[in-house]
Amino acid sequence: MLHARLIAYLLVLVMLNPLCAAQNDQFTNDVTLRVNELLGLDDGAGRKGLEAKYDELRGLADYVSSVAGPRQTDAMVYAEGALGCVELLLYARPDDAPEILALLREHPAFMVELGLLATRDDNAKGVVDLAARLLRERPDQTDAFPALAAALCVVHDG
Repeated sequence: MLHARLIAYLLVLVMLNPLCAAQNDQFTNDVTLRVNELLGLDDGAGRKGLEAKYDELRGLADYVSSVAGPRQTDAMVYAEGALGCVELLLYARPDDAPEILALLREHPAFMVELGLLATRDDNAKGVVDLAARLLRERPDQTDAFPALAAALCVVHDG
């Protein structure tokens, strides 16, 4: 019943706001640019800098989730995927986070998949090690199959 109400609500939102498609491009582009800026910022060495980056991304992801329209889910997914990757790096190894984040920024589809798939129960260091290895050794295959590459990292994390 709740599922049907949610779908009906989303349909009403789409019908009431015919400008969603036009807004989607600019909003999603703005969010993507801001996320990439945050991932590229050097907030200081080590864990404190990564924690600051995480806090700012978390705020951005919360904001995007609260204001995005029904056709702007790409913005929500991108922000949440980036947030998940930064959280993963916090658990894994914050000292070489800038290098790993640079690799992830070059492969945004993989970054999103990995960030949404990895959980706190996974061996973060193993996931990050395999992800970095795949991005260095097989970037074309990682780009061609980002969901599969992310699943491999999570399943073979140890």
